[in-house]
Amino acid sequence: MAGGNGKSVSQSVANQIAARKAVIEKKVGRTNEDLLYLNSKTGWIKLSSSVNTLSPGQILQLRGGMDPTTILGDNTKAGTNILLGGLLAPDRSLRQGIDTTGAYNQQAAYNNRKDSTGIRPMPGITSMNVKSKNTYGTLREAEVKFMCWTLEDFELMEELYLRPGYTVLLEWGHSMYIKNNGALQKDVQTVPNGFFSDGIRMSNIAASIKDIRTSADNNYEGMIGYIKNFSWSYTPDGGYDCSVSIISQGEILESIQLRFDPAQRGAVLEPKDTETGKEQRKSIYHFFISKMSTITDTSFDSFKIKEVLGTPGNGLLSDHVGYFQSVELDNGWFSLDTDTPMHWISLRLLFDLFNTAISPIDTTKPKGTVDRTLVKFNTDYAKSSTFLTSPEHFSVDPTVCVLTKPANLTTEDVITVTSPHTGTPPVGDVDDVLNIYITLPYLKTILDGVLDENGKLNKSMFDITENILDGVNTALGGINDLGLAYDEEDQGGTWSVIDRNNTPENSASHPVFTLAGIGSVFTDVGISSKISNEIASQISIAAQGSASGTNEYIENILRWNTGIIDRLKVTKTTVDSEAVKTAADAKKEQEERAATWLADVVEVFGKFNSNSGYKKEDMESIKTMHAEWTIQNVVKKYRTQNKAAMPGLVPVELSFKLDGIGGFIIGQAFKIGAGILPSKYQDKFGYIITGLEHSIDSKNTWETSVTTQFYSTELPGADEVQAAGQPPGVTKRQVANANQNQQRQGINASTTKGGTSRIINGVLYKNGQIPEDKLRYLTNWKKYVGGNQSDNGRLRMYLDASLAADKLIAAAEANTENGKPAPIKFKVNSCYRTLEDQERVKQQYGKLAAAPGRSNHGFGLAIDFAYGSGAKLTPSTPQYKWLQANAAKYGFKRLPYNPKNPESWEAWHWEYQI
Repeated sequence: MAGGNGKSVSQSVANQIAARKAVIEKKVGRTNEDLLYLNSKTGWIKLSSSVNTLSPGQILQLRGGMDPTTILGDNTKAGTNILLGGLLAPDRSLRQGIDTTGAYNQQAAYNNRKDSTGIRPMPGITSMNVKSKNTYGTLREAEVKFMCWTLEDFELMEELYLRPGYTVLLEWGHSMYIKNNGALQKDVQTVPNGFFSDGIRMSNIAASIKDIRTSADNNYEGMIGYIKNFSWSYTPDGGYDCSVSIISQGEILESIQLRFDPAQRGAVLEPKDTETGKEQRKSIYHFFISKMSTITDTSFDSFKIKEVLGTPGNGLLSDHVGYFQSVELDNGWFSLDTDTPMHWISLRLLFDLFNTAISPIDTTKPKGTVDRTLVKFNTDYAKSSTFLTSPEHFSVDPTVCVLTKPANLTTEDVITVTSPHTGTPPVGDVDDVLNIYITLPYLKTILDGVLDENGKLNKSMFDITENILDGVNTALGGINDLGLAYDEEDQGGTWSVIDRNNTPENSASHPVFTLAGIGSVFTDVGISSKISNEIASQISIAAQGSASGTNEYIENILRWNTGIIDRLKVTKTTVDSEAVKTAADAKKEQEERAATWLADVVEVFGKFNSNSGYKKEDMESIKTMHAEWTIQNVVKKYRTQNKAAMPGLVPVELSFKLDGIGGFIIGQAFKIGAGILPSKYQDKFGYIITGLEHSIDSKNTWETSVTTQFYSTELPGADEVQAAGQPPGVTKRQVANANQNQQRQGINASTTKGGTSRIINGVLYKNGQIPEDKLRYLTNWKKYVGGNQSDNGRLRMYLDASLAADKLIAAAEANTENGKPAPIKFKVNSCYRTLEDQERVKQQYGKLAAAPGRSNHGFGLAIDFAYGSGAKLTPSTPQYKWLQANAAKYGFKRLPYNPKNPESWEAWHWEYQI
């Protein structure tokens, strides 16, 4: 799930569905190939074992203590006993014919057991089922059933496939299928025989699965995993009915309990009879906390971390930054009235420590290779995801976590709340999940909470991480649903943190599937609600169109129930008052309550930051309204101002089935066409995949079942859009009228281009002086830096423009041609410019550059695209041609300043239309 939640279903999958639909909906003119596809396709299954067999001599060597990494065994038996429907012959051809001699013949499909059971068929797979499991279904578990009809065959299968903990490769697909170009394909492709080579890497197998899926236009799928369980029974007719359960590699995380001695990874421990020594021996993370707590530098980097950790710190990434502050805490889960050393470390460092010094390793793989670590967390910003946030978002409890940005809390005035050590993160963006900083005392609290009576951790690393994220979710106001997701194709399997509530702000680019009609390829379409006990009362309140007083934000349920009311229970609210208040009175009361709360927030954070009388109970007292504030200001107001759909999922599921197809991924999103939902819901919801199941039954039919959850795609209407920087209730229409009045009065402000001042979203800004909280980094901006010398080398734009640029660049990188990936790669030479930047550009380029204070770069609304290492675009470059065809979809336009030659003038310069 690299990139997070709500990424579009791949265009290749959409193209395959369209190709199938084109055949099914034909009323006349069906070809022989069409008929073959409709009536003759079957599913196939292939199961390959990774078991190497040992000779008697090798067994004795192992028992004698020889290094197991030097004894590889023999892969011949696994390579000559592959289950592909039936059992392949030793030369990997299909077994055929009947051997009537009474001997056992591995080339024959049938053997005549004259003295016992008579003619017996070869082993064969009878069915397969692959289901997604765990929260959000990012792990997969398969069950494969097969029959053996002779004792000889069963002994082979038992040794190769009924082996818990050993890896197997499971592949399946269609025997014939329609390519995306409409051609009928009859050849089956599977992972090459290199799977049986010694030293093969799981990441290579995962890459092969991905490549074959792509070349087969998603009519192939596969997984590599571990045998989890098996069973077999002897049948009355002399056969063996066998079943194996296969689980994704990522499940290892759920069994890692950090119980091993830190010294096993080279940790130098204090004497075991000292308090520090006892603490360090609890777990490897306790060792880390103990050593890192000795750091007293206000800011410390990877070199300092490695210095205090010693050997376990070897291999850590080089660009970590942590922070320290001594805080006097007089209650809660810390010591009373003492200065407590408070260290903040990023989630990225937490995961890097796991990858480097905790995860099990395969010592036969070289150090530094991706397959040496058996299970790992993502620490790559390029593959990370963002969390739901805004300029007003902050952690209410800095003893749990902080965000790497100040929070600008607005009533009539702007109040800045700065958690300790906030600001531009050392790497990545402020909304990247890896840049959430937790404290070491909080981490220790989580770890100590899962210690058993013997002082050992009785929870897995998966449970510990989820517990950490639960506390972070609460501290951030409850709007985030941070959790773990598994991507089995990334470097052989990687766990990542995603925010499940960070659903797409705009779903315009999502593919649309037609679930009903003559040409539909979907069956068993159904919709059901999935209401948990914990939110049932919230749903009840939301049924009245009001969520006042609730502690969950359920904006999407309000939208689901728009236009109806319960006549028996007319009001459902937690506010007990007989007074009937006007809207103005209610608004005034809310603003007064918010102002009082904001003053308390500023006071508490001021004491914490200055270490002057901070009390934990004061922090607890401001938590009550924090969730309400966050819902209103980070979720509703921010997304409304940015003309974006409300985030979060609706507890309603849409499910359907279709002929087996690969390429669907948990967390991907799509929309559906008319014909299924009532008209009032049409085009107002999208669907995020939360569950997948593949099955091949006794009829050899591959079928895929998809489960999804609703999320809102409805953009706020003109009456809903509150103007940025304006008091609640001031709409865009009212601001537009005010803008006209301002301009009539001669204010030198422009709403398009070229002015020294400009009104953007109802607020007047001076060119080159856009406030910091209105500027946003392009996602993974360092990846795109070309020849930029403005804004101190950064790539930032005005909020709306930056978000739109992200979508444009992502779409370019996902570009396809003829159903195949054809990414368009951009560099960026300039985004936002200060006045000083524009003066320097003017001196350098003279008449070719806009006068200082008159370029839309100064408003953060212009971007200069490049390619290579920073070469400017020309009309002949692929980047320019793609922009000409697609930029307008994302709000960007190239203004033709030179009417005599518009196609050659500043081909690199594009402006966001706001």
